Amino acid sequence: MEEVTAKRVNVIYGNWLVLHPQGFEMFRCTTRKANWYLFRNLADVVSEDPPIIKLNFEPNGIGWNGDEFALTQKQNLCAVCGSEDLDRLTKHHIVPSLYKRHFPKKLKVATSHDVVCICRECHDEYENIYASKLKEKISEQYEVPLCNSQSDFVKVIKLSKAYVLNSEFMPEERKMELLEKISSMLGYEEGFVPMEEIEKFSKISQKKYNEFYGNHGKGVMEKVTDIQGFVEMWRSDFVNNMKPKFMPKYWDIHRAVERPARPLKIK
Repeated sequence: MEEVTAKRVNVIYGNWLVLHPQGFEMFRCTTRKANWYLFRNLADVVSEDPPIIKLNFEPNGIGWNGDEFALTQKQNLCAVCGSEDLDRLTKHHIVPSLYKRHFPKKLKVATSHDVVCICRECHDEYENIYASKLKEKISEQYEVPLCNSQSDFVKVIKLSKAYVLNSEFMPEERKMELLEKISSMLGYEEGFVPMEEIEKFSKISQKKYNEFYGNHGKGVMEKVTDIQGFVEMWRSDFVNNMKPKFMPKYWDIHRAVERPARPLKIK
């Protein structure tokens, strides 16, 4: 057993290539996952540069063999602006999880295609400006309330989290814009909302936050008849509005949502 170490714990893509015992490529994984195999003596290190491990047991399938997107090494930088500041990088789910969690089970196969690396600033810009508009459009189209009477409350939570996480790095103009929005939603006609109140909203748990969206996501997906089209709509919205210059190689707006059937073994 040999442990491998990551240069930074917050990298989005670990990029360890995992080989089948027969030697062909199966999938890529994080350093944490590579160590999971190594600690259990289920794999051996083939190379640390480039990072490769090889399974020493016969798996049930062939993983993502033959899938160029899944097997190509991905860069840890913002897909939109190219920032390489690891402390600012986050995972962006192109299809929001409030909808994705209600997909049929066969369409929720783990894949990194619709999870891209993006910096916090670009993330906030998309979520607060564009994604919110598309959710409102979807709400009207399918006649499913976004979050009933709690819409402003949910927006306050999102804006407060954005302010607390990013205010140190924000231009003054952007900080003032967020403060004005939060203050207005909370009924402060004169002056700004106290910082203690913003911090209180920013600490509301993700679980509690998701509860406000749960019924909307479920209600919408019960009415969606073309999941492929629904997914492509979100992909197109992200690309058209953010104009990302550094998307992973082989990323495709039209990639099939349902994973194609593959043989269990390559002979």
